[in-house]
Amino acid sequence: RRVASLGEYLREQRLVRAQELLATTDRQIQRIANAIGFKRAGDFATAFKLRFGISPREYRKRHG
Repeated sequence: RRVASLGEYLREQRLVRAQELLATTDRQIQRIANAIGFKRAGDFATAFKLRFGISPREYRKRHG
């Protein structure tokens, strides 16, 4: 198994935190993106979908 770089590790932790925020708060997706370090919601949505296979909006519908 490949060892993740520090950047990959931090990105993973930020995206996992976003999952928690999507499921447990009603914060706007843009605000969640900003809170975990993404300047643009579109960049956040792309990263989230690549990692989890669904968009942040869809994740919230299923788990919120």
